Amino acid sequence: MGRPKKEAHKLNGLKKIEDFRFLSENAYEILKDAIITLKFAPGEKLNLPDITEELGISTTPVREAMNRLIQEGFVVNVPFKGAFVGDVDQKMVEQLAELRQLLEVAAIKRTAAQFTAGDAKVGEDLLEKLEKSYKKNDVTAYVEYSMQFHHMFVDRCGNELMASVIRGFNDHVKRIAFLALGKQGKISPFIDDYRKILESLKARNPEEAGRHLLDHLSKVEHSFDQKGSDEQ
Repeated sequence: MGRPKKEAHKLNGLKKIEDFRFLSENAYEILKDAIITLKFAPGEKLNLPDITEELGISTTPVREAMNRLIQEGFVVNVPFKGAFVGDVDQKMVEQLAELRQLLEVAAIKRTAAQFTAGDAKVGEDLLEKLEKSYKKNDVTAYVEYSMQFHHMFVDRCGNELMASVIRGFNDHVKRIAFLALGKQGKISPFIDDYRKILESLKARNPEEAGRHLLDHLSKVEHSFDQKGSDEQ
C-alpha cells in the first residue's frame, strides 16, 4: 500500500452518530464513505481521538470499525506509527479491472437475454441523471449514478452469487473513480458508452452488450493508466 504520506489533521464534516444502537456499524459506514469520497486522502493518518470526538462516540466502536476497514484494504496499520488510509496503486487498478471484465461482462450477457421494458425505463432514467450530472460536472452525483447503472444490469443477471461478488468489490471501484476524476478535474465523457450499452440491452443482444461493456471498462482502465503516467 506504500508509505504514509500525510499527517493527521483536525476533522471537518464527518456526520455525528445519532443512532446509538449500532455504533460500530455506523462508524464503519461513515469512515468508509469518508475514505471512498476522499475526505480522507490516500496515505493520510487516521487519528483515533479526533475521530471519536467528531463522531461523538467512545473509542471501542471506532476501533472495531477501523479493524473492518483494515481487513477490507481501505486502511493499513503501520507498527509504532498508527493507522493510515491505504494507497491505491496500479496493481490494484489492474486487478479490479480484470475482475470487472470477467464478471460484469458475464452478468450483462445474462441480463441482456431477459431485459424488459421496465428495466429499460430504469436504464433511461439513470442515463438522463448521468447526462445531467456530467453537464454540471458534479463528480459525486456522476459516480453514484454510474455505479447505479452498473448495478442495474448486474442485479438483473439472475445469478445472486455473481451479483454479490461484484458488489463486494464495488466500494474499491467507487473510490478509484473518485481518485481518477479528482485528478482529472472534470468528468470523463463516457456517456456515449452507457448509451450504447443500454441500446444493446434493449435490443436483447447479449454479445453486443458484452462487447460494448468490455470496451467501456477498457477505456476506464486506460484512463487510470494515463493518470499514473501524467504524474510520473
